[in-house]
Amino acid sequence: MSIKNKCEICSGHEYETIYNGEIRAGAHPKITSELFDVKQCKQCKLAYLNPIPSINYSSREYRNLYNNTSDVRDYISMHDHEQTPRLAKIGIENFRDKVVVDLGCGGGSFLDSIKGVAKNTIGVEPFIGYHHSLEQRGHEVHSSSQKALQQLGESVDVITSFGVIEHTERPVEYLGSAYSLLKKGWSYLS
Repeated sequence: MSIKNKCEICSGHEYETIYNGEIRAGAHPKITSELFDVKQCKQCKLAYLNPIPSINYSSREYRNLYNNTSDVRDYISMHDHEQTPRLAKIGIENFRDKVVVDLGCGGGSFLDSIKGVAKNTIGVEPFIGYHHSLEQRGHEVHSSSQKALQQLGESVDVITSFGVIEHTERPVEYLGSAYSLLKKGWSYLS
């Protein structure tokens, strides 16, 4: 676990504690025995856990702890309902004929939603227990952004990432690795 001395986004040094107490330690109702602060940067309003828990996202134990299962069918069952509102907000037209990477894709529910519309669907997922299923369903898969970059270079049109950045210890580095996958001359979806 590490404790931050400065904000990873704006380098600010002033924080306020917006929560102090136990946090979820797996699937509901599991909670930590340790107390955590949620700190918020007074300058940019980024909120983060302090200390940041050390979690191995590539492990089966993580999936079993946080989802009560590591079975990809269970993951899909738990997350399919989230995809319709996501697509409604983003617009399916923003994925048509595009190379799309979903960072932290889990079992691939979102990728399944755009398969057949997107030119190529690529998942970046540290838990290799989902890789075979993702590949069987027609998605390219990588265990890290760095490995994806080695294979893809700067060939990606659109990157999605849902419920991941709040788990990263270095969000600017995370966003930078995502940015390095994008084709030059990309623009924000509008």
